Amino acid sequence: MKYLRRVKGVTKMDKIGNETIRTELETESILEHIEMKQLRWWGQHTGETSLGE
Repeated sequence: MKYLRRVKGVTKMDKIGNETIRTELETESILEHIEMKQLRWWGQHTGETSLGE
């Protein structure tokens, strides 16, 4: 989040929420990213097609 705040040009003093910053910069949360990677890995090991591609 520190990086995203610097990219957007805001500080914590501006009191803009993390979700608002992620939405405006069109990025996903780290938890969503990890979940997609885990699901993709699981699909490879069960013989299914990869997700999201």
